[in-house]
Parts: sequence; C-alpha cells; structure tokens
Amino acid sequence: MSFNDLKKFLLPQLDIQTLANREFKAKNLKDISDEYVKGFLNDLNKVIKESVTTEDQIDTLVNNILGNIFEFHAYPLRIRLNITGEPYVTAIPDYLVDWEDINELVVEDKQLRNAALIPSKGYGEAQLAAELLACGSENMRELALRKSDVMSDQIIFGVRVISTYFTFYKAVISAKYFNELDLHLPLKESVVIQRWPENEHPKAGLNILKPDERLEALGAFAGIRKYIVNKWN
Repeated sequence: MSFNDLKKFLLPQLDIQTLANREFKAKNLKDISDEYVKGFLNDLNKVIKESVTTEDQIDTLVNNILGNIFEFHAYPLRIRLNITGEPYVTAIPDYLVDWEDINELVVEDKQLRNAALIPSKGYGEAQLAAELLACGSENMRELALRKSDVMSDQIIFGVRVISTYFTFYKAVISAKYFNELDLHLPLKESVVIQRWPENEHPKAGLNILKPDERLEALGAFAGIRKYIVNKWN
C-alpha cells in the first residue's frame, strides 16, 4: 500500500472526540465509501469504548490492520496468533508474521491497565524483547534445516500496541550473537533494538486517534511490509 493509498485513513474531520463518542456509528459516515476505512474506524471506536477492561477489541483492531489493511496473511506471508506448542519459541507473542516459516514481525497488544505496564517491567518491552530473541532463535533453527552451513544476520520487527498507542521496534541480531550463545551467555556480542518513537512510556507511542499520528503508524506498517517483500524477492 502506497503513501497515497494510506491518505484515505487520515480523515482530519474525525477528531478524538468524534471517534470516542459512544454514539459513533461508522455506517453513518455517508461521505466515506471505502469499507476498509469504515471497518477500521469501527474497530477504533470499539477500542476506545471497551479497552479499559478487555483486550478483545484491541486484538480485533490489530488483526484488521495486519490481515485486511496490509495483507500480512497473503501468501507467502502468514499471521500466527497466540502461538503455543512451538518447541523453540518460549516467549509467546500475540501475533507473529512469518514469510514461509521465517519470523519477520512480532506484535504484542495490551490495554492501558495491564499489570505488565509498569516501569520495572519496561512497560512491556522486556516481554517484547524476549519474543524478538526467541523468534530469532527459531529462525536460526529453521534456516539450519534448509542449509546447515548458513548463518546470517537477522532483522526482526516488533510493534507494541497499548490501546490506541503504537510503538515500533527493529531488532538487529547478528549471526555471531547466536554463535556465542551456543557456547555461553554472550559476553562480546549483543543485540541492538531500536525504538520509534524514542520514549518507552506507552502513551509516548503514536496515537492513532490523531490523524497525523495515525498516518505515521500505518506508514510504518507499510514500510515494514515493503521491506519484508523486497528482502525475499
């Protein structure tokens, strides 16, 4: 999806007060004909109204963004939900996007009152970091099955969704890190995880209730998808 395509989600006339209104109905937006946009707005309104006590609506919003808007479940991309029973993934993300079994994108979502969103737990970032590393380890095992003498550096993306706040991450994991990890806890090599926006606090993320920040967040998803597709093609 191009930047121009994303502009249909900008909708500056729909401010926070409008989207948070309990009487909001997407079907009443007669000037919007795109059903994907209406579906997105409907999900967003549900998150605002109900995410204080449950994560179900956030899950629905994230699933819509990944699967419908950006087609992360169009072959060879695939979305795995709440993976369990995987022998090499011990940290379990809410959503995992892979390209023919190679993990590319981890998404973790929570509502604002989640008990994990405290400074001592890095506002959920410690969990996300563990998931990124676990997915990198799983990738190494999968690649070794395909070609045992190949070890490559990896880039895995992550997204933390807290209600309507989106924070993006890029983990750079070197092959040397896993080589050292096979011997002992890494002393020389390290993993670099970049965060955008830079502040770790949940409410410092891009708030998709705000038109400009909504466009930035959706643009980030588009950029991640483009990177993954270009990498494998």
